[in-house]
Amino acid sequence: IDFGRAPLPPKSNFSGGSTNTASSAPLSSRIEIKTSNLSEDKQSLESKFYATNKIEYSLSLAEEAYNKKDYDNAIKWALTSNELDNVASWIIFAKANYKKGRKEDALYALETFNAKAKNSEISNLISKIRSDKL
Repeated sequence: IDFGRAPLPPKSNFSGGSTNTASSAPLSSRIEIKTSNLSEDKQSLESKFYATNKIEYSLSLAEEAYNKKDYDNAIKWALTSNELDNVASWIIFAKANYKKGRKEDALYALETFNAKAKNSEISNLISKIRSDKL
């Protein structure tokens, strides 16, 4: 894909005598970029979750536990996230239950969620669990 030449930044009408264009840009046009460590440890994520109650932290903890085959903690954190009816948390919850041999619990949870809000990803997971192809 050819996007042509990159656009030039708008010319500043600021005439404060400064030749530094970065400092003469209006405040509303400044961009602040924040970075964070992607490989945060469990305690850090837990601390952030308890401090903010943001679902992205509980989901990260659920996914991390599931990937480590720690299905009990995956279920715990997925349930914490489920309170917000998040599709990803219900998927982790069901998959972890299935891996623990609780196929009926996994299906019941997914079917209950899907009855409230149809979701193709949930429907596909139900099919996989029913046919034992997970």
